[in-house]
Amino acid sequence: MSGNFLVPVQFCYGAISAESAGPQPGNASQALALAVNGDVPGFAYTYAAGETTIVEAQGAELQSVRLQFTLSGVVAWTSRGELTWYFADTAGGTVGRSPQLTPTLSGDRFNIEAGSALDLLLSAGEPISGSVHVPNRNGHASQKSSTLGMLYTDSLGDIGDDLLELDERIRARMGSFSTRSGVTIQGAAAGFNGPDGLVWVAPGDIGSGDDQIPSNPLEVTSDDLENHPSVFLRRTDNLRSIDALNVDREGYDIINPPPLVTQEAGPPPVETPNFGVIAIIRDPLYVAWRIVADGARYDLLLKVPEGQVGARRPRDLFQATIAPMLAADGALVAPLYTYDSAPDPNDSSVRLFYRRGLYRKMGYIESVAFIAALDDSTDDINQVIIGEGDPRPIGPG
Repeated sequence: MSGNFLVPVQFCYGAISAESAGPQPGNASQALALAVNGDVPGFAYTYAAGETTIVEAQGAELQSVRLQFTLSGVVAWTSRGELTWYFADTAGGTVGRSPQLTPTLSGDRFNIEAGSALDLLLSAGEPISGSVHVPNRNGHASQKSSTLGMLYTDSLGDIGDDLLELDERIRARMGSFSTRSGVTIQGAAAGFNGPDGLVWVAPGDIGSGDDQIPSNPLEVTSDDLENHPSVFLRRTDNLRSIDALNVDREGYDIINPPPLVTQEAGPPPVETPNFGVIAIIRDPLYVAWRIVADGARYDLLLKVPEGQVGARRPRDLFQATIAPMLAADGALVAPLYTYDSAPDPNDSSVRLFYRRGLYRKMGYIESVAFIAALDDSTDDINQVIIGEGDPRPIGPG
């Protein structure tokens, strides 16, 4: 979708997968506000070195957490199964990881190790806001899943025509689609940028070519960004609805959405991009995906097959790790191992990977969203090209 304004949307699925015989259990989630000691409605937290506790969790097991440090501009996020906090310093233009020795999410708590970069911010008393994800059930004890993407629009206040065009775009395609620059992506009916406004590219994707993004934010169009999707949807009748995230519930304003770049008069004039462009500077060995399948959400770390030289963009990593399995309709010729990672206890510069499980039946997948790329070094694999100036919490997932 083309346009000068950004509106995050959620693609909602029913609890029956496209190819299953009946309802499947789900673990979809809803986002709740994270408050500073209960100052605003929502989940609150209490701080102690190395352990930060969500209160009023009502027995719900956390699925993911996103924190925004309101003074320094640092944004941090993690999800269940991770041993890492990912964080972006929007003021300093850096993106990094904060490895831990214990899981970052434990029951109704999220853990930040004493002495870590995030712990230093919390111990200094810096205010935070953010969101937590907990399991979401409706009154009939059935669950739904949702995938988040970005809609670009010029239809301020009423985006009905844009949503209808989105729906037709998804349903009109089967096993592949092409970006505006002409790159064909197999295994998905449509691709989108993520709702957080971050666009992931390879270093060579910065420039003025058809498949490139200008380094000057004022020259960037939504067409440029959409050439580099990180959220991939399959064509399925299990897609029940497409909704813009609502200002009253998730903090987005669909009546007055942010423009690609906010410009304020000076002197000096201030130009703040509401999106970010991050280059993956080395070929990753593993890629983390958020998969919706069978009405449930799974966060998986998959190995990039050998020989995938130059596969750094999410669209290329999707082709390398997910699309071949979709083409095989889930009939795997070999086990598809899932992995976990941890720092090498003997060498802090090395990241270790080990097999933790198997994933079966790719044919049930409804959507796939990029989370992160990793290699065997704890050195940062990301480089900020355009820093997002207005980080926003991720809505329902």
